[in-house]
Amino acid sequence: MSLLVVVAKQSSAFFSILRVFFGLLKVNLPHLRIAVITMSQHDLKEIYWRSRRGMLELELKLVPFVRDCYPDLSAELQAAYVDMLAEEDWQIFDWVQGREVPQEPVLAELVGLINSHRGRL
Repeated sequence: MSLLVVVAKQSSAFFSILRVFFGLLKVNLPHLRIAVITMSQHDLKEIYWRSRRGMLELELKLVPFVRDCYPDLSAELQAAYVDMLAEEDWQIFDWVQGREVPQEPVLAELVGLINSHRGRL
């Protein structure tokens, strides 16, 4: 038996499309188990609050990014964002300011997305 796991925000249009698509898959592939894991509003709020940092300059970049872009990121980039929040403020600030480049390619891609986002608080 195969297992397919998908992470989606429950209120998103993508989630609605997944439900229809997986309904068709179950009819055609009955041996395939499908688990759709939804991101609750609680999880998103926790990530939002963890994005509020001790440095205003950093908060001005992270909070609008989480609010506007985080739900639409791939699971890999979402995981990288959560991992990034465990870093020290000065380290994240250096990455966002371009003083340093993260060693991991996924994290470097994420920092690029954060820098390219032009959201406001």
